[in-house]
Amino acid sequence: MTSSGSDDRRLAALHAPRRNRYYVGKVLAVSDLEMEQDYLRGADAQLARLVLGAGVVCGLEVTPAQTADGPGIRVGAGLALDGWGRRIVVPRDVHVALPARVPPPESMVVALRYQAHEADVAPSVPGDGEGGTWIEGHRVEIREGTVPAVTADCSGATLELIRAGEVAQALALLARAACAAPAPDPGVTLATITAGADGGLTVDAHVARAVVPTNVALMQLIACLAARVEECCAASQARENDVPRKFTSPVQ
Repeated sequence: MTSSGSDDRRLAALHAPRRNRYYVGKVLAVSDLEMEQDYLRGADAQLARLVLGAGVVCGLEVTPAQTADGPGIRVGAGLALDGWGRRIVVPRDVHVALPARVPPPESMVVALRYQAHEADVAPSVPGDGEGGTWIEGHRVEIREGTVPAVTADCSGATLELIRAGEVAQALALLARAACAAPAPDPGVTLATITAGADGGLTVDAHVARAVVPTNVALMQLIACLAARVEECCAASQARENDVPRKFTSPVQ
């Protein structure tokens, strides 16, 4: 079993799950225990990728900061799901220096990546030692370039179905598109950076940042939308009350 690379992409893709069938006297080898972990990891990855999506779950604010190696950024603690359905946990704030280049690139992208490493090395047979555990960590990278803004487009076909009251058909149309293969690059974009002529940094942590909407966030958003609807309805009612009404006398 690996904890990164092409195997993790395979676990997140559509595949027939395979798990152990236990019986009395079955000998468990390393491959059997790896299969057990892959079954659970694959289930988590598929559900996270296809049901929740990739992006920031909470935290991970990006702000300019001074590091020991010069100008850079501060990334706050938080949690994200990457494009292969893996959790990326940043347990504490981290500081990352800008690329060592003078002047710095005019446009840069901040990405968060899953990075696992072996720990708890113990004697093994054969060999000098093997890591007994995986620690699922992270890596923050800053690269030159730009990324497109995150959008939540409503396709014309979906909108027409909703206008016609065909909500079930609209959901079916959206579900077909949801089964796309895992992205080649699973990294999560946190922010874009623009370097000014004076060396100042402008961080935009909203336009290119995908967000995984939790149930709590969705309920808060629904409450705000409901309040907005009430405001609009009240304003519409007030305008209607201000319009003079024409009354006709009953026919004698």
